[in-house]
Amino acid sequence: MAIDIHEVNHKLGVKPMPSLGLSKDEQELERQHAQIREAIYSFLGSVYLQPITEASLQKICNELFLNDLNEVLPGDATTELQQFLSALDPSSLAGELAALKKEYMSLFAVPTGGYVTPFEDIYRGKTSDGQPHRGPLLGVRAIAARRLYREAGAQMDGLCKELANHIGVELSFMYFLCEREVVALIDNHIVDQSGASASAFSQAEIYRAYQIRFLSEHLTHWFPQLNEEIQNKSDHVFYRSISNMTQAYLQQDLAMLKQQLINSIQ
Repeated sequence: MAIDIHEVNHKLGVKPMPSLGLSKDEQELERQHAQIREAIYSFLGSVYLQPITEASLQKICNELFLNDLNEVLPGDATTELQQFLSALDPSSLAGELAALKKEYMSLFAVPTGGYVTPFEDIYRGKTSDGQPHRGPLLGVRAIAARRLYREAGAQMDGLCKELANHIGVELSFMYFLCEREVVALIDNHIVDQSGASASAFSQAEIYRAYQIRFLSEHLTHWFPQLNEEIQNKSDHVFYRSISNMTQAYLQQDLAMLKQQLINSIQ
């Protein structure tokens, strides 16, 4: 889906971010940071959509990935996860993966006692007098999320059976937006300092504006309640630590994006 730069900027009320104020080194740092965010959201989206695989577990055991996490998160946000990973015994990895799959199914797939119902509308329902109340599985938040997906040019994978307001789908949308931001920043680097370059940078700014909007209107509104459910119901340190890390990351990422926007318009 094609995106009209000026129309989206107008809808979001965001001023264009000038690219000429950044040196080449600063633009390179901008791209690197966007790529780190892309990788983190890709990982987080997958963790909530399917049981952890051996490949995914090896990925997060990678020192470079952990370094990326530590660069963008408070020092204590990844402590539990790092302790779990450091205690992993390669000889018993198959058993650990089986335990993680069982825990995933209990939390996110099988609606029994440990199920946390990972859908936004469940946590954002209200009574007629405005009091918090368990909402429907598919409600106005799912409709709003799907509308925003279409507006940003994203399409849900036909293989994904989850609703638009599932936590894994919403985090995957953030991955999509970061991925498109990276592409725009790379395009900006390739072309010369002409109108095309400024246009490419404006595209990156649009995807950042969508990120601010989605974090503000959706993820940071309801993930704290989901995290509380996971902390109460999960028997495995992996999912408790991932959930705490997700909450810290969402809050910090939104604050960073807002500050970045403030800096760009001053």
